[in-house]
Amino acid sequence: MNDFRFITILFFTLILRKSISVTPNRPNIVMFFPDDMGYNDVSFTNGVDHVPFEQPFLDKLAAESVQFSTYYSASICTPSRCALMTGRYNIRTGCQSFDLLNEIPWGIGLDEYLLPMMLKDAGYYNVLYGKWHLGHYADHYLPTARGFDEFLGYCGGAEDHYSHFDDGGPPDYSPLVYDWWCGLPDENGELQPAKPDYQLKYSGRYGTLVWNETMWDFVTHRSLNLDSPWFMFLSSQLPHGPPQAPQKYADRGCNGTDTCGDPHSEYANWLGMEYLLNDYIKSVIDALRISGQVNRTIFIFIGDHGSPAIGDFMPANITTQIPNYSRNYPFRGGKGIEYEGGVRCPAFIWSPLLPENMRGQILPDIISVMDWFPTIATWVKSRSNNFPAIIDGIDLTDRLFNGAKMKQRTILINLNTDCQEYGYVPLTALRYQIGSIDVKLVIDCMDADGNTEGNISLWNMSYDQRELDENDLMRDKNWLKENDKIVNTSFEILYDYLAQSVPPMHPILPWQEGSPCSNCFLGCPIPQTTPILDQEDESQTGISYLVLTPWYKSINGKNVLIQDWCEENSYSNRSNTTLIIIISFSAVVLFLLVPLFCYLVYRSKNKKNVGSAGFNLLKVEESQ
Repeated sequence: MNDFRFITILFFTLILRKSISVTPNRPNIVMFFPDDMGYNDVSFTNGVDHVPFEQPFLDKLAAESVQFSTYYSASICTPSRCALMTGRYNIRTGCQSFDLLNEIPWGIGLDEYLLPMMLKDAGYYNVLYGKWHLGHYADHYLPTARGFDEFLGYCGGAEDHYSHFDDGGPPDYSPLVYDWWCGLPDENGELQPAKPDYQLKYSGRYGTLVWNETMWDFVTHRSLNLDSPWFMFLSSQLPHGPPQAPQKYADRGCNGTDTCGDPHSEYANWLGMEYLLNDYIKSVIDALRISGQVNRTIFIFIGDHGSPAIGDFMPANITTQIPNYSRNYPFRGGKGIEYEGGVRCPAFIWSPLLPENMRGQILPDIISVMDWFPTIATWVKSRSNNFPAIIDGIDLTDRLFNGAKMKQRTILINLNTDCQEYGYVPLTALRYQIGSIDVKLVIDCMDADGNTEGNISLWNMSYDQRELDENDLMRDKNWLKENDKIVNTSFEILYDYLAQSVPPMHPILPWQEGSPCSNCFLGCPIPQTTPILDQEDESQTGISYLVLTPWYKSINGKNVLIQDWCEENSYSNRSNTTLIIIISFSAVVLFLLVPLFCYLVYRSKNKKNVGSAGFNLLKVEESQ
């Protein structure tokens, strides 16, 4: 009798458990967001036979996770971060075009409700260690003003891994610029707004090692004193160029393959970054385990976009070492364009909270970078009233934790109307699914009026995801006659999205029509001098350099220029017309004065050297 009762209770318990939907209950969340990571930049996507490096810990973690084989992001840095932070198509935020350049007075709109803001409203403590790239021209666009409690990293698109200097500034004013910001709690634990590291305290320290050290301190010590769950956004610089790695990792990378003969080469340093990536992720998981927080934490690994083409921020000789090698294999194209190689990224989610029957699965469903916003909102039980009217991402919770089936999905990959300004094609792409139909429409460009420029291609994604020219359905006249409805419907969907689009951010005036700073001045980095003590005579000398810093502030909701550093440095780009006038006037003056100057020099008995004012830029030499 007792056995019968036990079996009955067990049976109904199992039935009840099966019927209950599982949802994470306000977990800690770690999001690892590697930069410039192609589909073949990790060994778990295509296998170790397709890469010249090994990532054993990352492979093991991915094998225990839920992987996404059809994960879409944007094709470049700023747009991918816009979509992640808003859960919305970039056509709604003006992020569908360019990467944000250091000198452009633009940031993701203050009316946008960002992921860290939603988390903060839900009671989370949020930290960002790494790259921001969503606005820095005014303090209120910095991470610590957009929902993050802590920020340590850089605001631009790229920089030297050691010195943290980058080429920046307007075309006529482009020396090296220091881009590093610190917004960590002070000695008393008080939160601090992000400020530029004017004194170069972090210069010379390899960025990823700094973030790893900061991550470890937060997870194993400071987070344990919080009375709330937390979100950690590790917006990694790896494996973005320039190819630089601590020498022990370059040695390890070079020793791990017979294709590398010089441990000091760019190729060895790139390999070293791949090995360091593996160890960085292992360090994160180790910190979670040591601190006792791993069982209530979800770890998300998602690439931001495809890898660049050969010779652009990666070793130029890689194809010499490995013929036909592609960091985006097996896909076509790369960073900056809308072929699969530019927008398909490695991605997985790992956590002890995942049901056992989901671990190890590879999902073929179309997943988007936009999906994390609504998904995380469910996990943290957000009750905010600040959500926008339209969120384009979908909630993945039921798919990930209950194995629910996903419906077919049509997704706008991008619609960039900057046909003349943007330097790469194709710029527009749509993946359309319905019934047995699964096609991808790719257009070099569709302008703001709906006119197309350049090539138009269509691929059957059930047959060819490599987007080979010989399989382009637009070249098959017989197929087009029989399936014109598919093409027309795809265009109708694009036209509908075009009607919903806001003007994109531009690299020229106006920066974005209708934005708060659409006609603001370009920014120039601030000149800075650090006193250096001469060890021999104990005298102080100054080293001058340039620092990326905000040049506007908000007063009563209006952007007010703090100081025109471009003007102080004999450069002002108040308008393109003004610049042309200045250049033309200068040319006339030079034309008149140069002959006079030469004559005076000839007549002068005491020859003098004529110098030009300038900055003595800090040159940080690192041993590689």
